[in-house]
Amino acid sequence: MYQKFQAIEPDRQERIINVALKEFADKGYAAASTNEMAKEAGISKGLLFHYFKSKQGLFLYIYDHAVAVLAEELYSQIDYSVTDLFDRLWHISKLKLAIAEKYPEMFRFVSMAYMENASEIKADVDQRIQGLLDSGYGRVLTNLDTSKFRDGVPFERVVQVIQWTLEGVGERERMRVKMTGGVMDVEAIMKEAEAFFEMFRRSFYKEQFQ
Repeated sequence: MYQKFQAIEPDRQERIINVALKEFADKGYAAASTNEMAKEAGISKGLLFHYFKSKQGLFLYIYDHAVAVLAEELYSQIDYSVTDLFDRLWHISKLKLAIAEKYPEMFRFVSMAYMENASEIKADVDQRIQGLLDSGYGRVLTNLDTSKFRDGVPFERVVQVIQWTLEGVGERERMRVKMTGGVMDVEAIMKEAEAFFEMFRRSFYKEQFQ
């Protein structure tokens, strides 16, 4: 679908991507200007649409690109020798913070996309987010020591409870950002997640492992 864009020089691709990332992250989907993007990228608006067909196509391409870069960075750094569930989750949380600092514009754009309500893209973004959640937990929760759990505590249910909790923490932060016009406080999210991890450890682990 995007073969024409992917056929141009990598430097030119990167410039267009970076310009679009910033414009969408700064203004949101509806207010973002493809005229401004084309101007900043040094191309015509017609050429921009030649590459992406529409503003919607451009947004979804940028979203998929940003998520792919961030996900690859995360998965390539996970230490699977950490077999305690909550130590693994905390390890991943710290990786995410470091990645957010390394790729601030991408992280800001993806965070903004989670809060987007524009009808043109909402269904597509929501579908992508759910797909990432479904596949992501499978990738990060491999090679774990389940012997620490209390007898009768099903691992799958624990993972589900944790997933719902972390999604709730993230959603509450996104609503705060939307209402205040601020930015996501990643460190605050991590502190809250850590508190939940400790609570879950006490609730689900055998006494000697708490």
